[in-house]
Amino acid sequence: PEPFGSSVSGYARPGRYRPMNIHHHARLFSWLLLSLLLHALPTWAGARVVDAVEMAQEPLSLTAQVGVLQDPLRALTVQAVSTAEMARQFQHGLASGASFALGFTRSAYWFRLDIGNSGDEPVQRLLVVSNPRISLVDAYVPDGQGGYAVWRTGADRPQTSKAYDNRNFVFPLQLAAHSQQAVLAETP
Repeated sequence: PEPFGSSVSGYARPGRYRPMNIHHHARLFSWLLLSLLLHALPTWAGARVVDAVEMAQEPLSLTAQVGVLQDPLRALTVQAVSTAEMARQFQHGLASGASFALGFTRSAYWFRLDIGNSGDEPVQRLLVVSNPRISLVDAYVPDGQGGYAVWRTGADRPQTSKAYDNRNFVFPLQLAAHSQQAVLAETP
C-alpha cells in the first residue's frame, strides 16, 4: 500500500483523506488572519513613505500615497497637523483615480505626503498639483531648518503667488541624503 497522503496530479487518493477537525480550521484561520493584519499594519499606520531616489524622471501619480484629513471647523494649524499624533489621523487610499473628489464643502482639507531620500546625495524634486482650478492651496514644504517654506497660491490668488510660472501648482522639494520629511498642503 502507498503511504498516507500520496497523491497523483495533486489530489489525495480517494478514501485516504482525513478532514481537519474544527479546532485545526480555527487555528489555521487565526494564523492566516494574524498574518494579513501584520502585513496591513504599515498601511493603517500611515507608513507610506515615497522614496524620491526610486522615482523615475517621468511624472508619477502620488494620489494613493497622499493622506487626507478633513478639518470641518477650519481651525487646524500647520503646527497642529504636523504632530505625530495628527499624522496617524490622515486617511490613505481615499482616491480611486488620479485625483481626489471631495465635492463642494465648507471644510478645509489637509493633505500629507511623506517623502524620503534613501540615497547618499541630496535630491531635488518637483511636486505638482495638477488641478489649476483649486481656489486656494497653501503648501508647507520643510525648509531643512525645522520650519516650512510656505506657498499660498491657488486659482483665486495672483499668478505671482506660484513658486513656478506654470498652469498647475508646482512646489520645489529639497531632500537631504538619508532623510525623510512630510510635505503638507491645505485647501482652506
